[in-house]
Amino acid sequence: MSGTSDRPLRRRIGRAGLLLLLLASVVSPTLAQSPDAPPVVSAIHRGFEGFFLFTTNGSGRYRIYQKVEDETGIGSDADVTCLQRDCFLRLADVPGTRLGADAPLGALRVRFRAVQAAYAEMRSRPDVEREAGVWAWWSAIGQLRACLKGTTAGECHRS
Repeated sequence: MSGTSDRPLRRRIGRAGLLLLLLASVVSPTLAQSPDAPPVVSAIHRGFEGFFLFTTNGSGRYRIYQKVEDETGIGSDADVTCLQRDCFLRLADVPGTRLGADAPLGALRVRFRAVQAAYAEMRSRPDVEREAGVWAWWSAIGQLRACLKGTTAGECHRS
């Protein structure tokens, strides 16, 4: 991971990007507002104004992405997909059951908010201090992933 690169992300679209583009432009806004959308998808879509993106191919699994501005803090092995204007970093793959009515929505909101805040804080740091911000951002992503994979609300509250 590079902590000091402010280079724009390469615009790579490929097959996965085309699928994500289709889902983001056609399915995602509709999915998030659909009565069939898992409650977490709808709540996060409304509450974070496009910072997070959920996609599904209908198999019951969801991919969760975060909008990113450039390569700062993103390793070369990360799954980044760029669309026409925006690039998204894949954060997690989860079964839809983890996003349903039994999901700990309040705790998940806290974790999503922590990822967003850590990313903004990392981006605002001067280059010489950015590495600590990168670490904090990836730590927040790790805590979100643990919360999404956990089976109880208590797992979302662990730090």
